[in-house]
Amino acid sequence: MTITFLTDEDVDGPAVTIACEQLGLQIIRVVDAGFAHTDDQEIFRYAEQNGHVIVTGNFKDFPAILAEWVMANNQHHGVIIIGSKHYKNSSHIARKLAELASQDMRNKVEWI
Repeated sequence: MTITFLTDEDVDGPAVTIACEQLGLQIIRVVDAGFAHTDDQEIFRYAEQNGHVIVTGNFKDFPAILAEWVMANNQHHGVIIIGSKHYKNSSHIARKLAELASQDMRNKVEWI
């Protein structure tokens, strides 16, 4: 199983670089997908339509969006939320994404 991560605009840029270039992960940044300054719900729907696992530091909005999605009996491909403790720790974020890349993330929420 190969996971493609979709990183929200607030994910630390160097973490994405490390994860892609050094660890070989597949990552699409929302800005590269044409979703700069886009509503979080639209980003969530895009991720679901395309089978991407969302990676975000937006621990304020995404849990509520996810809860609404699940309450409507929808499945999801996974959400990874970066907590404030590790928000700017690029190497930690990249390592955790590498660990999670081989897991089945469907219907899971991971906090890193």
